[in-house]
Amino acid sequence: MSRAAAVKKGRAGKKKKRRADIRKVIADARDAARPTGAQAARIKRMADMMLGLVSEEAAKHPEILDVEVGGSYRKGTWLAKPEMDVDIYLRFDRSTGQDRFKDVAIDVGRAALKDFAPYLKFSDHPYVEARLQKGVLANVVPCYDAEEGQWQSAADRSRFHVQYMTRKLTKKMRDDVRLLKSFLKANGLYGAQVATNGFSGYVAEVLVSHYGSFGGVVRAFARDVVPGSVIGRAAREFTGVISIIDPIDGNRNLAAAISSANIVRFVLACRAFVREPSADFFDGRRAKRSRRVARRHWDNLLVVRFGFGKRAPDVIWGQTKKSAAKLAKKMAQDGFAVHRYGAHVEIGERRGYLFVLLGATEISPVYVQYGPEFSMSENLDAYIGKNLGDSEMMWVDAKGRLAALKKWDDSRADVHARRLLNRENAGGSADALLLPPGREGRPKVWIGSAADLGAAARGAAEELIATDAAIVRLS
Repeated sequence: MSRAAAVKKGRAGKKKKRRADIRKVIADARDAARPTGAQAARIKRMADMMLGLVSEEAAKHPEILDVEVGGSYRKGTWLAKPEMDVDIYLRFDRSTGQDRFKDVAIDVGRAALKDFAPYLKFSDHPYVEARLQKGVLANVVPCYDAEEGQWQSAADRSRFHVQYMTRKLTKKMRDDVRLLKSFLKANGLYGAQVATNGFSGYVAEVLVSHYGSFGGVVRAFARDVVPGSVIGRAAREFTGVISIIDPIDGNRNLAAAISSANIVRFVLACRAFVREPSADFFDGRRAKRSRRVARRHWDNLLVVRFGFGKRAPDVIWGQTKKSAAKLAKKMAQDGFAVHRYGAHVEIGERRGYLFVLLGATEISPVYVQYGPEFSMSENLDAYIGKNLGDSEMMWVDAKGRLAALKKWDDSRADVHARRLLNRENAGGSADALLLPPGREGRPKVWIGSAADLGAAARGAAEELIATDAAIVRLS
């Protein structure tokens, strides 16, 4: 056998072995993701009980035409761990006004779940949630009895989603949806909530139904999905990194709710899995983050902690993420080198965190402020009169502009951020812009210490100062 033939045979053997490895890893992970008979029986009891309680309360309101179980439980794609939702939909007559629609749904949900400490959650409209048992959440969600395409509320599509997926997904494909959800969870990419901006359960169903299997999804994202890719049949053009079209509504791009960063992380995770398949892509063990430069980056991490009152999770998460972006932008405008920024929220403790990774924690104590050019001579005297007194020096630069050397009030990052966040020193408006409205107490600002961070907040900070797990997996 020639050398070239031997090399070709060796490559073919490795490729065959890799395919066999992928099939075995997928088969084992699929079995692990499938609920046991005992788990299925338990959830059925919960769903039947829920349906009975909600139906009894709904019967008191003529606006409600029907009550039905929906979501991943109805479609057979639910995961048993760590927690799953049982969704009960209240289908309202189309003539019901929005206010009545919301009020009746809340009344029914609270009355039906009164023994389980119900509470309100918010999406496009409020709905009632409660924890029935450990690992089982119940949601009572209103929708209209809408015709397909004639949506009156965000939940109106849900009934059609159930019908489509029940018809489209085979038993194996339902298990592959569970497998894809496990893959997304283990890689920190699962969940449509604002905290994650990841892949929803319905997106996982759409991808498996489109590509036919978990393997088909992974191979497509590893090799074929590129910026501008459209998955499904779109009724119009969309902007964004990629488009994932809702199969029952061609005007809806499901990928719009997924952050660009998470789409890229998913692509990297798929490439890493295809290259070297293993069980830890599914069981929650994340790839080790690089620690070689983490200590140095801790020393450059600006942390702001603040308290807040009772808030809906998606609302406070959205506001805290915006606050982190605003603070980072303001710090950069004021001369600090900003590398990355992020946010973290602890709902139970009602604490929020802003993180800003800086190039340095102190900048030059002076900066140059440029004034008008000679062509705007009528403004020269005014600029000089206003700025000469508080400038270190002033000159005319080579372009004919007035320039003033000014001194920062504070050149340390923590002092600077504290001033920005302090209402008294910022004219009463800056903290309203830089922190979520309704915050409680004074914010605490510090640099370079994890001592005042709980385990969850420390983990969020470490994500910001180390190499992404998706990149580590691919290395």
